[in-house]
Amino acid sequence: SDEFGPLKPLMLLLGWTHCQSVETAMRLLEALWLRQDADGNPLICDACKKLAYQTQLVQWCLEKAKPLLTEPTTPGDPTLFCQIFEGLESHSVLYVLHHCIPLARLAP
Repeated sequence: SDEFGPLKPLMLLLGWTHCQSVETAMRLLEALWLRQDADGNPLICDACKKLAYQTQLVQWCLEKAKPLLTEPTTPGDPTLFCQIFEGLESHSVLYVLHHCIPLARLAP
């Protein structure tokens, strides 16, 4: 049994602001968030679930948007990841994508 297991979701939330790419966010999630762990504070669990969902969403958006990006993104480039992820804190996915990625350049 992992005696520090109940602290993992809290450590995830505290360490989240240090993630600068999808890859680091995914590694942090994999190390500290076990989806089957429903024990503990429901608010912390909900926050961790939201982070996991948003990270997967940002990863998907970046993969799909590669042809639209004027500058190629590298796996360690934090700029676009941070813009999208920070935007998701207060805006919808469509709003964030519209402002971060030139969607008007998509072929009809």
